[in-house]
Amino acid sequence: MRRRSSGHTDQQTISTMVAPIIHQLILNDIPTSMIWMCVSSWEKMKRFGFEIKRWNYTAIRDFIQANYPQALGPFLQARNLAEASDIARYLIVYHYSGYYIDWDIELVSSADYYAQISDLPAGYLLIDPSNGTYASECFAAVKGEPYLKNLVDDIVEAFHTPPLPRTPQYSGPFRMRETMKKSHTGQQIVAVKDMFEFDYSEIRNPYQRAVTKPLIHYWLHTWL
Repeated sequence: MRRRSSGHTDQQTISTMVAPIIHQLILNDIPTSMIWMCVSSWEKMKRFGFEIKRWNYTAIRDFIQANYPQALGPFLQARNLAEASDIARYLIVYHYSGYYIDWDIELVSSADYYAQISDLPAGYLLIDPSNGTYASECFAAVKGEPYLKNLVDDIVEAFHTPPLPRTPQYSGPFRMRETMKKSHTGQQIVAVKDMFEFDYSEIRNPYQRAVTKPLIHYWLHTWL
């Protein structure tokens, strides 16, 4: 899909490069030492000039209330933290640009990740080839990327037309797939295994091998 270099969406200017910001959401207490290991592993990106921005619940609530009040109800009334964090992550990256990273993703090699994203100046979406869904846990976009705003608009519409589907269909990877069918993006589509060492099926019984990809996603489902 082609990169868009100009235009406006909801008074939001579309940039041409992803900002060097790692966005992480910490909506409740970090539950395990493994999660903290994953979160702190991203500090290594500072050597490449990246800022690490960690968002707590209050900061997110105030950000949405000030900038996207139509999404405040769905955020505050989310059935679980996964739904709340989905809404937050799409809006934060849409508004500020940057790289969203779930708290159960370990940065194994900062040099390899930096080299990979350097070839993706308009950002990326990870796709699961087995079902065509996109990874809400790890993506990047330029400021004003319209696809991310379309995602939140679709979630808000679903919120006001119950009954609500299950979380993956409501706000997660299946919602991303459905919105993409009627939208477009400047983000590069990248296969999950091009960035993650293990896919969802492999991480359940990971076997010993040399890690060759920059990231490991442990899929701990701590938000649910």
